[in-house]
Amino acid sequence: MLSYRTAIFGFIGAVIYLTAWLYASGFSVLTLLLFIPAVYITYLGIARIVIEGGLVFARPPLLAQSFAIFALGTSTQVTLAPLTSLALSYGWFGDLKATFIVSAAHAAKLVDRIKVGRKAILWAIVGSLVMALICSIGYTIYMGYQIGAYNMDRWLFQSAGKLPFNNVDAKLRNPFGPDTKRLTFLGVGAVVMSLLTFLRYRFTWWPIAPIGYPIAAVQMVRNTALTIFIAWALKIIILKIGGQSLYKRLLPFFFGLMIGFYFGLGIAWIIDAIWFPGGQGHYLYGV
Repeated sequence: MLSYRTAIFGFIGAVIYLTAWLYASGFSVLTLLLFIPAVYITYLGIARIVIEGGLVFARPPLLAQSFAIFALGTSTQVTLAPLTSLALSYGWFGDLKATFIVSAAHAAKLVDRIKVGRKAILWAIVGSLVMALICSIGYTIYMGYQIGAYNMDRWLFQSAGKLPFNNVDAKLRNPFGPDTKRLTFLGVGAVVMSLLTFLRYRFTWWPIAPIGYPIAAVQMVRNTALTIFIAWALKIIILKIGGQSLYKRLLPFFFGLMIGFYFGLGIAWIIDAIWFPGGQGHYLYGV
């Protein structure tokens, strides 16, 4: 959707701006050298895993904040200022269940299927992003003052909001050096992932996709493992019985299941908004 020149200079500008902003907020140079590459790698990795694996969403097994902290330790390098800045960075790099880069990649793929120019899709994404930011931030602040933010979502406003402060407090009270045990496990994981990737691209008969290895233990995948298995089993059975023709004929049915799920959530949300106002409605996952 962007020209290569725009993408490259945009990336360079973003890195410079992000580096300067984080350094001014208290990051040390060593923390920046580990944190920023880890952020970009995580974003790209999650996008690749979600898109290639056909997942609804996924979380990374390791966040950039934890990587920087345990790689450098808190006794000398990651002191009060970097720790505080790392804690504040959870506001924009924390729960990666739904990331913008995944949605943008899906939108770029749609350009190949619909007769709309890439520039039009780009402006649609920008417009949607601006509108979503204005509506979500404004509505969150309004509801926070209306009913009290602590009375809202259990995870975001009651548990997750306290985690950064608690982590900073615990690490300052108990300083430690570079965690060799965690770094060793990180190295072992990198070797195994490299081996799985090599086997996949080198041998066509290799049955195990490497994308499952880094996210197998992530909560989101554990919660949806049965669903993923059922979808995989149904796909295999359909292809064995009727081949590609039957598979393509049944696709609208399965798309209908997904649309029906979101349609049901929408109806439930409307009912809660009308008959159970003020945040007293029912818990609807993802709404």
